Amino acid sequence: MPMNDAFLFIRRCREDAAFREEAYFCKSPKILFSWIKTSGYTFTMNEIDDAFRALQLQAADESEASEILELGQWFHIMVQRPSSSACASCHQDP
Repeated sequence: MPMNDAFLFIRRCREDAAFREEAYFCKSPKILFSWIKTSGYTFTMNEIDDAFRALQLQAADESEASEILELGQWFHIMVQRPSSSACASCHQDP
């Protein structure tokens, strides 16, 4: 179930720093998604985005919601796709 995979992937990224660090060795989005699939997860960008939003809404407090937002921004940077909820200063004109 892809949506479930998205939630499981996020949980693993939150709990396993060594797993998260492996992503840095992926030199392109294509290699990153191949690594994700090899790691046992299958999901679309829409599913992972929905999972991040759902987890933010379910967060126990502002600190947890902020952590999930930050992880989502990290993931979007890794896939070289800007997050719609990235900080405003990232989108300001010079």
